[in-house]
Amino acid sequence: QVYGIPSGGTLDLRRAALLARYQFGARDRVVAQVAHRRVGDAPRAPLLHDVSVDWLFWEHGLADATHLRVGRFAVPYGIFAETRYVATQLPFYSAPAAFYRESDFTNEALDGVALRQDLFVERAFPVELTVYGGQLDYAETFTLPFGPGGSWRSMTARASARSVTGVLAWVGTPIPGLRVGGGAARAVLRGGLRPAERRDTLVTWSASLDG
Repeated sequence: QVYGIPSGGTLDLRRAALLARYQFGARDRVVAQVAHRRVGDAPRAPLLHDVSVDWLFWEHGLADATHLRVGRFAVPYGIFAETRYVATQLPFYSAPAAFYRESDFTNEALDGVALRQDLFVERAFPVELTVYGGQLDYAETFTLPFGPGGSWRSMTARASARSVTGVLAWVGTPIPGLRVGGGAARAVLRGGLRPAERRDTLVTWSASLDG
C-alpha cells in the first residue's frame, strides 16, 4: 500500500494540473500551477487537498546566464524535477519512486529562493549550477511490521522541513544530449511521527546520468 494500489486495482490514481505563465518584460515572468492529485489507498491519501498550489514563483533574469527564482517552486532534484508532475515528456506515467520518494521532502515544492548560474556555455563541458534555500511542509509515512499476524502497518502524519539548503549541478558533455548531474541538500525536520521537541537533521546526496 505504499504506492496506493490494492490487489483488486483502483481508478483512484490520477494527476491533473493547470499551468499558467505570464511574461512581463524581457527578463521577468510569473509561473503558477494548481493541481489535483489522488494516490489510491496510500497512507497519505487523507492528507491530500482536492486542489493545491504546486508552484507560484517569480523568476528574474539578472543577466543572460543568471536567473533568480522566488516563491514556491519544485525542489531542484534529479532529472525530472519539473516534468514528472503533469507533462508529456516522460516515457512512463511515474518517475522512479526509488529516487523521487513519495511524501519525502526531496520531491516537494519549496517555499524559498533559488539562484541558477550557467557557466562555460560555449565550452565542451557547460555547467548549470543551482543553489537554493527555504522551507516546506510534507507528509511523513513509515511502514512497520507491527500489524496483526505480522502484517505491515503504515502511519502517516504532517511534518515540516526547515532551514532547507541545497545545490544541484549539471555538466554537459561533447556528446549531444548527454549530461551528468549531482546534488546535495540539508534540512532540519520536525513534526510528523517524532516527538514535538525532537529535531532531525537530514542530509541527502544525489547523482544522475541523463542521455
